[in-house]
Amino acid sequence: FEAWKVTTGTPNVIVAVLDHGVYVTHEDLADAMRVNVAERDGLEDVDDDGNGYVDDVYGYNFADGHPYVYEDTNDHGTHCAGIIGARSNNGIGIAGIAGGNGTPETGVRLMSCQCIGRNEESNSAPAFVYAADNGAVIANCSWMLPLDPYERLPGYLEDAMNYFIRFAGCDNEGNQLEGSPMKGGLIVAVAGNDGQTIKHYPAAYEPVIAVSSYGPQMKAAWYTCRGSWVDICGPGGDAMYQGANGDILSAVKPSANNAGESYLTKFGTSQASPYVAGIAALVVSAKGGKGFTNEDCKARILNALRPFDINEQNPTLKNTLGRGYIDAARALDDNQHKRPASTELTLRTLYNQIILSWKISADEDDGMANTYRIYYSEKAFAATDLAQAIPAGSSNVSAASELRYIEVFTGVRKAGETYTFTLDRLKVNQHYYLAIMPVDRWGLTADPAFAEGSTENKLPYIENLPTEPLQVSNLKPTELDLTVVESDGHQWVCTLVNEDLGYTMQREGNVLHLIIRAVRPLGEYAAEILFRDELGAETTVQIPYVIVAATTDDTSDKPVTFTMLTTDLPLGIALSPYFSLAQDQQVAYTCEVSEGGIARAEVFQDMLKVTPLAPGIVRLTVRATDAHNNRQQQQFTLRVTEMATAEEPFVYSTYPSLLRDLLYIQLSEKSRESQAVIRSTSGREVLRVDLKPDENLVATVQVGRLAPGVYKLEVVSSAGTYKQTIMKGA
Repeated sequence: FEAWKVTTGTPNVIVAVLDHGVYVTHEDLADAMRVNVAERDGLEDVDDDGNGYVDDVYGYNFADGHPYVYEDTNDHGTHCAGIIGARSNNGIGIAGIAGGNGTPETGVRLMSCQCIGRNEESNSAPAFVYAADNGAVIANCSWMLPLDPYERLPGYLEDAMNYFIRFAGCDNEGNQLEGSPMKGGLIVAVAGNDGQTIKHYPAAYEPVIAVSSYGPQMKAAWYTCRGSWVDICGPGGDAMYQGANGDILSAVKPSANNAGESYLTKFGTSQASPYVAGIAALVVSAKGGKGFTNEDCKARILNALRPFDINEQNPTLKNTLGRGYIDAARALDDNQHKRPASTELTLRTLYNQIILSWKISADEDDGMANTYRIYYSEKAFAATDLAQAIPAGSSNVSAASELRYIEVFTGVRKAGETYTFTLDRLKVNQHYYLAIMPVDRWGLTADPAFAEGSTENKLPYIENLPTEPLQVSNLKPTELDLTVVESDGHQWVCTLVNEDLGYTMQREGNVLHLIIRAVRPLGEYAAEILFRDELGAETTVQIPYVIVAATTDDTSDKPVTFTMLTTDLPLGIALSPYFSLAQDQQVAYTCEVSEGGIARAEVFQDMLKVTPLAPGIVRLTVRATDAHNNRQQQQFTLRVTEMATAEEPFVYSTYPSLLRDLLYIQLSEKSRESQAVIRSTSGREVLRVDLKPDENLVATVQVGRLAPGVYKLEVVSSAGTYKQTIMKGA
């Protein structure tokens, strides 16, 4: 209603309704129709005004080739016309956007240019020409051409629209006519109702205002088309998802098909477009006159936004519904000539992008600047050079056009809010000079602010690279997992340099599993990994390590257990498979027996000879020493037995004495099926597991998750319960 305090529309503004025919005798539209007086008062079947069309009192039916627009049984055109100009304050029906205040000389006038026939045939090109030649300055098009997958606009229609845009309100030379409210015509058209992003014409033609649709909850309507080519969003109704009364009420032609109703609700971008066209008619009514152009009107429409961020309201449809929600009152604001405040640029550079951040500039009469002109060049420039800049992407390239700019529309935001924009498709490893200039909706600009930065192709790197050289010995390989980061998001490959120096590497996603073996003499070395990204850039990462001699015994994690009968012949065991010392060096072995009389153990070069003597359990500790004094030991547990007897124990032993991850339990035949129960010193059960011994009757229990401390072990079987105290280390 704020807009109506400024104007409700004036009769010198004519809006052409290119659609189905308008029911011109409708109670709410009869006084809104533009009347060709010469034809109304002239002779029937005579072109009384000499415009080439006979009896075109209210317009013309271009689809069927006659002047009778009101015969159309489809009320689509009537519904759209009612939204634009249905009479206000007449006590009946509805109030159109530019329908006057109830007095005769108020409200815009409607021209019915029927371009869609009874069978949906269309003939819109001559309708644009007719509208321009007969006084219309705004054209509403609540229709679209058949979908073209190649997104092409027919040349004949482009020519017709260009004619309306150039010559509406003008003479044959394009000069504004005396008394015309606007120089040139403005076309408003629907984005479409099939929910697609493909361009629909005529709306997608750049000079046209393309209108999407929203419902009463300020959300995009379920049907609305969208895309970067859409300009603005208008109310089109959405009772399906945004409220039972959420569609648009307007005039229709009473008929048997609608039970004689004169007003019905409809929904679609067909309803949103005449809303915008009606607001444009208000703009021309209030601001039009000598020197006022269609570009002036268009600029007001595209910058007249309600105080809602359309992208925040529709996060999944960001930047596809237009600049925002149309606001009639803001379209009629006056320019107070207050410049916006300046702002500052903050940069973050990537390999071919610069991410710009700035704070929304305050503006005394508009609240904030909604457009920001970003200038950039590979050469330094000053404020005096900005007038020579050309739009980014322009084909008008010359030596003097290295300074480019792009305009960023930020929409409805609060002054001081941070906004971010990415300037992309830049050169790699290039230094750029930039400037930002805030622009308000009237085109007033702030002083520019300058910044500079360089794009950089950031190569892959290892984020968990060891900070100290690795210690590597002959005892066993050193293994580590390396996490690779590619901050630009590029694909990358890597290879080991000199892989034959004892390195192997496997890649799983962004993790490299590297193994380093001590195949070289004692000393300092570095494993090298070569990285190459998708742009072809390379870098080498070094991982220093030192090959050192082992100074303490290293014990195998899993002792080996085997069983012999007292009657068995001596057993020979090859020792080298049980040790990880370098196999190309001479290794000396010794063996100790924990208890005499049960077995005899002897070493012959790299063979261990074991001879059973009597029943019992004995531990054999074999120590290996290489030429560099690296030492390693391996424990063998030997169970010497006769045939199983009633006196045979059901648990022979457990080991190791200080537990880490695994507990080994040497069972007998009596306890092959048993359970292990571990309790705390207070008796609380902390672990219970069924034992599954191997072929040597050795069962393993995972104890890695137990906290360090003393525990009680119970081995429960049908033969009885074995109890022992065990200790878990850190």
